[in-house]
Amino acid sequence: MKYILATNDKDIHSTISPVFARAHYFGIYDTETKNMKFIENKARLAQGGAGVKAAQFIVDQNIDKLIVVRLGENSYRVLQLANIEILQTPEDTLENIFHLCESNQLNKLDCISKGLHHHG
Repeated sequence: MKYILATNDKDIHSTISPVFARAHYFGIYDTETKNMKFIENKARLAQGGAGVKAAQFIVDQNIDKLIVVRLGENSYRVLQLANIEILQTPEDTLENIFHLCESNQLNKLDCISKGLHHHG
């Protein structure tokens, strides 16, 4: 299973980014291999539609679960169509968030944000 979350640093000890689409990186954790890799979020540079572009990138990575602090409605729609489970987390380190996820302590996202349009 593959989990993905947004972060501004390429380190398991860094914190999750509260802003999904404008984060600098996505951290992908594979539960089978126990490996973590970081990929630059090029969608963050978009003048508009960063949420949709970031969501499409996630779909293209064959991700099972997205872990977020909050998520805008346009991103949410793209991910829902792809059947990617969206889990909500408090702001914390990536390492702690993965422990919460693996012990089933994260809930499904239940509140969609209107987004932070044009805020980088």
